[in-house]
Amino acid sequence: MANIYSDKTKQKARDLRHNGWSLGEIAQELKLPRNTLSGWTKEIELTKKQKE
Repeated sequence: MANIYSDKTKQKARDLRHNGWSLGEIAQELKLPRNTLSGWTKEIELTKKQKE
């Protein structure tokens, strides 16, 4: 299956997640499905402060 999203888009999503953005916020910002974002960011652990 072809990759339909650019590496730049994937990296932007990962950067936002590292900065504490929720999947919903990233989905709205980048116009992407939350399911897709979940797969891209599943290994990123948020700090307690980011989870608040």
